[in-house]
Amino acid sequence: MAIDRSYSRINRDVHERAFAAIQPSTMAERLRQYRQCLDELVQTRSSWRALYVDKFADRLSSARVLDLGSGDGIGTLIMASFGARVLAVDIAPSSGSLIREAAKRLDIADRIDTETCDILDLVLPTNSFDFVVGKGFLHHLTHDQEEYCLEQCARWLKTSGEARFSETAENNRLIDQLRWYIPLPGRPSCLDRAAFRAYKAINPSHPPRNNSSKHFRQVCSRFFEQVTVIPAGGVERFHRLLPPNSRLEISYRVLAGKIENVLPYRIHMSVARGQSLILRRPITSP
Repeated sequence: MAIDRSYSRINRDVHERAFAAIQPSTMAERLRQYRQCLDELVQTRSSWRALYVDKFADRLSSARVLDLGSGDGIGTLIMASFGARVLAVDIAPSSGSLIREAAKRLDIADRIDTETCDILDLVLPTNSFDFVVGKGFLHHLTHDQEEYCLEQCARWLKTSGEARFSETAENNRLIDQLRWYIPLPGRPSCLDRAAFRAYKAINPSHPPRNNSSKHFRQVCSRFFEQVTVIPAGGVERFHRLLPPNSRLEISYRVLAGKIENVLPYRIHMSVARGQSLILRRPITSP
C-alpha cells in the first residue's frame, strides 16, 4: 500500500523557510558553551527535559546516533559536542547546510554527517546505531509514516540500542481543546474564526492524528519489547500565559520543572503537554 506523502511536502516547505532564516554563526556562538546551553534548555524546556531524562548526555561519548528531524541542528550539535558521531536527517535542505556550517565553526564537523530526505526514502544499514533520537518528530508524520519509521528504527538500531523521542502529548481532551480558545502571541483564539483560519493556513505541517500516550505506547510496542512513556510539561504548559522570554516566564518554567518532578505519575500523565518515549529491545522480522 502506498503511503501518502502530501504532509511530507508541506513539512519540507514550512521548515525550509524557517531554517533558511537562521544564521550558522549565531547557532555556533550559542553552542560554544554546550554544557551550559543544554543545562539551560533542560531547566526551562520540558521537551528537552523529556529527551535528556536518565542522564542521556552522559551516555553519548563515542555513541553512534541517528538524529531524525534534525531541524535547526541544536540537538545534533549538542550530541556531537558530547562526543557522539551523529547522522542528522531532515527533509528540509537548509537543515543540513545550517548544521554543517555551524559544526565547522565549532570544530566538530568530523563527528557529523547530514542527509536530506523523506523518512520513507531513508536507507541505512541494519544494526548500526546505538541511539535513534527524534525531538518533536513523530507527530509530524501520518500514522502510516509513523509505523514505517518505527519499524525501520528497530532495524537500524543495534540489539542493545535505544530509541528516544520527545513528543507532544494529548491526553486530556478538555485541556487540549480549551487551549485553542486562549489567544497567544502569534496565535489567535479559535473564536476569531477568520484570524484562526489564516493562522492554520500558514501552520499546516501537523497531520490530523492521535498524539495520546496510549497511542504511542501501542504503536511503539509493535516494534520494541520495552516501551517507557514519561510525561512532561503538565505544569510548564501554562507558561504561554506569561510575557514571552521575560524573567517571569523563565522563572516559571524552572519552577514548573521542579514541580513536575514530584507530581504523581497518573496526575502528570493526564495533564502532560509532552512526553518522552524510551524504546528498547527492538523487534525485527526475519
